[in-house]
Amino acid sequence: MNLRNLYIVAIIFVSTFGNLHAQKEYNMWYFGNGAGLDFNTTPPSVLNNSKLHAFEGTTSICDSNGQLLFYSNGDTIFNRNHQLMFNSSSSMPYAKVGSAVQSCLALPVPGSKNLYYLFLGLSRENTFGLNQDSMLRYWVIDMDKDGGMGEVTMRDEPLIPGRLENFAVTLHSNEKDYWVASTDVVNSTFNCIRTTNGQFTTTPLSQKLDIKSNNLWGNNKFSPDSRIFFSKETMKKNKSYLNLYKFNNANGQISQPICIQVKTDVYYTEFSSDSRFLYVPTLDSLKFSLFQYDLSVWDSTAIESSKQIVHSYIINMNAFPYVGGLQLGPDGKIYYFHNSNYPPYLNSKVSVINQPDKKGTACNFSFKSIDLNNVTNNFGGPYYPSFWFRTKKISIGRDTLICEGDKLNITCKANPNSIILWSTGAVGKSIIVTKQGIYSVKVTSPSGNVQFDTIVVKIGPKFKVFIGNDTAFCHQFSHLIKASPGFAKYNWNTGSNNMQITVNSKGIYSVKVLDSNSCPSGDTIAIDEIKKPLIKISYDSVNCKYVYLTSDSIKGLSYLWNTGETKNAITVSKKGWYSITARHQFCSNTDSILVDKLAMPEIDLGADTSLCLNEIILKTKEQGIYLWNTGQKTPSIIVNQPGKYWLTVTRNNCSTTDTVEVKLCEDMLVYIPDVFSPNGDGINDVFKIYGSNIIYAELEIYNRWGEKLLQTNVNEAQWDGTYKNEMCMEAVYFYKVKIKGKKLGSMKYLSGSITLLK
Repeated sequence: MNLRNLYIVAIIFVSTFGNLHAQKEYNMWYFGNGAGLDFNTTPPSVLNNSKLHAFEGTTSICDSNGQLLFYSNGDTIFNRNHQLMFNSSSSMPYAKVGSAVQSCLALPVPGSKNLYYLFLGLSRENTFGLNQDSMLRYWVIDMDKDGGMGEVTMRDEPLIPGRLENFAVTLHSNEKDYWVASTDVVNSTFNCIRTTNGQFTTTPLSQKLDIKSNNLWGNNKFSPDSRIFFSKETMKKNKSYLNLYKFNNANGQISQPICIQVKTDVYYTEFSSDSRFLYVPTLDSLKFSLFQYDLSVWDSTAIESSKQIVHSYIINMNAFPYVGGLQLGPDGKIYYFHNSNYPPYLNSKVSVINQPDKKGTACNFSFKSIDLNNVTNNFGGPYYPSFWFRTKKISIGRDTLICEGDKLNITCKANPNSIILWSTGAVGKSIIVTKQGIYSVKVTSPSGNVQFDTIVVKIGPKFKVFIGNDTAFCHQFSHLIKASPGFAKYNWNTGSNNMQITVNSKGIYSVKVLDSNSCPSGDTIAIDEIKKPLIKISYDSVNCKYVYLTSDSIKGLSYLWNTGETKNAITVSKKGWYSITARHQFCSNTDSILVDKLAMPEIDLGADTSLCLNEIILKTKEQGIYLWNTGQKTPSIIVNQPGKYWLTVTRNNCSTTDTVEVKLCEDMLVYIPDVFSPNGDGINDVFKIYGSNIIYAELEIYNRWGEKLLQTNVNEAQWDGTYKNEMCMEAVYFYKVKIKGKKLGSMKYLSGSITLLK
């Protein structure tokens, strides 16, 4: 599945607010004279650690794991250790709410992990005279302060006119911000204000109401789905009305009012978690009645005719003539908090509407089902935002398009134990579709409530994009790769988003494109660089005859050696230069190597020689592993004794041996003639020194008058009978000769006469 479809599935998965707020912020309730309920257990456990004393409304809040943060009755704030919160006292007269149906409400600040609002609604007793300063106000509590116990960092901030104990909070259509609303009997208006990025807008929205009296105390409520606003209006002559409005949680406007007359005064109401039913407790004489109204048809006659009694009982004539509070809980049940100090002694009991989403008595009202262990409730009960507990709306996403060959996972997020049936016949939370069509789901909740949703899936056609055939280059290059035109988006693996790219290095280049339906396609091209073929040399270690020259064999390349061979490996038996050319359909490249060593080493220690000096050096220029018969392993040795010497050179397991004999040097032998005839006949034409074991001789010639006619160096120990390029006359001449022999220390000094004849 491509990323676009994964994104669609993600949207489907998080499309309901229930998924976004499946947390436990309101899992611990504190109310009455130290009473409490813990919803971290099923069923909720009774708490007896509260320090709270409240006649009517209270609130509390936890972290997302259901661990208590703080609780309040509007006058006092206790932290999780049941101690007064730091900086929570106030000297402002309007901070004291006294006894109010909706005295306070705690709510997380949007986008913050540590900040919380505490809204404060004033009681009727504190607003007699309808003081113009009577406003709904709020505090801000920072739970990162005071070592995590919390601290009030902002207090007594005015929001909107909020007189006579009523205000309500619901969720904005963006599923993040809040609307805070109340009715103002002084100005006959409905007022609301919203948060934006955790801050309240500066100017509240206000709408004029058709109010028949100024007697509006009692609760205001929003339905859990944020679509209905409720306010209670009490007229003169003991006539009461339920006032219902459609609420647009995108712009904060109310419309389509419905007014339902009831027989007695009403202080508390509550919606079912699916927002279909409204529960209204009344007290007529001494008879308590709990009514259910069906709001599924927005018509006053239809709503009034839908009224059913789900429970009733007779109150003792001495009982305090009020009914208790109603509050929707995190488990989807509605909890009823009684008020009676006389039989049947209900103020230490809590009744429960177990299935409030069901019609009539099927809602399963359970009378006095929770015992507070003699801890008493008073007139009201705790107050929490009902949207936090609303029934998850069934949604399988918007109509969408998938690409040919892709799969779409359609998921339905339903309440546990619901029965899920797809139009394909499948059951379960999700189905995978690959074909175009209309897909629907039917979800039946455990209470019998049935919901439907439908999604239309279309298939985008398959298409191809082509960026060229694979190619190769041998040297520096610049190559243009061009994709087909007309696509909505291009994405190259180089990071470019253009239709074409220019590259100058080898590699794999690919492009992914999206058509107008966001369906993907792609293509890949391989560009290779033909480098010089690297020649490797090795030797024949078996026959010791050849040198092997090899080059890597690359698919798609052909090879040609300067010997004419076309394989990637050849054998050579002669020294010299060898080259190979690697050819591709696009280009070629060449490499060469000098073979100056054959497989068999070549050794020449020279001819046999004599040891005339103290020592001589025997050596070879061949490379390999050396071994002399003396045991030495060097390419040369120094010899100072006569004898036979041999050297073996081994290379690549091939060996060659050469031997030389070193003899003792003999004494030099000298012969000097006494006559010569330089007449050019080729016989005895020069006078020179003859002998063996002679290194050099130096010759001097004198005439009979003692004039030196010749002095030679070591390379010219002879006389041709001339002096200054003139032939000398026949006569007797005299010579001196210095002769050095090969034998160490051998030297002779001789003199005599020589006769020149013509």
